Amino acid sequence: MEPAVLVTAVITSIILIVFIVAILFVFVQRSPGLALCLIGVVMSIAAGVQASVSGVGVHTNAGQFVAVSSGSGPLLKVAVILVLSGVALMLMSRPQSGTVASELKETTHVA
Repeated sequence: MEPAVLVTAVITSIILIVFIVAILFVFVQRSPGLALCLIGVVMSIAAGVQASVSGVGVHTNAGQFVAVSSGSGPLLKVAVILVLSGVALMLMSRPQSGTVASELKETTHVA
């Protein structure tokens, strides 16, 4: 592994940890689903930075995907799982708008 790749991996990992702590500190009480989504987005950005520094080869054929380097592959998979679980948690924790039972009773008004 080249020194530049190692330094970039260490720096992005430290920045990722700082952002995860900040996101958890700010958003976990209000919306845990949003916190999971934001952590996943930050993690995917870190995976992209690590992949670009390590020299991801882009194929010339239009039908082929870009190969992700082995160092950022697991990070990207965890990011996708976090984003999807955050979206699922936000959808599951929505207040349900069902039928509301009325507490009011009909009364007669005498004039």
